Amino acid sequence: MSYRYGFVKYHNYRDAEDCIRAFHSLGYETSFARESFYSQLKKLSDTDSTNLYISSLPRDFNEHQLSAIFEPYKVCSSRILRDSSGNGRGVGFARFDSREVCEEIISKYHNLAVTSGEETTHIQLRFA
Repeated sequence: MSYRYGFVKYHNYRDAEDCIRAFHSLGYETSFARESFYSQLKKLSDTDSTNLYISSLPRDFNEHQLSAIFEPYKVCSSRILRDSSGNGRGVGFARFDSREVCEEIISKYHNLAVTSGEETTHIQLRFA
């Protein structure tokens, strides 16, 4: 048995309800989609935060190299997450002066190719 599914976004709640009823009458199993975990987290986020989460970093990166990516912007603090052996996990944090600076950095540096040794990655940026 193969399952097929899809998602539809309606302009209003009533149209979505009408569609669900119509599909039920045809024998289909339908329901409202649940809110994603990321969407729930986004609602809880601190809108004043100046801390960025950076993923897809080269595993041998250190805090100095992380700060250097964002020159000429001033990095107030940075941290690379490491495993129990001290090896980089490919993720880190960088804190900046203001929310506006963070938004500029996300728009300029998101998906930037970064090379360290033999490894090239494309960093991903979002508010922590």
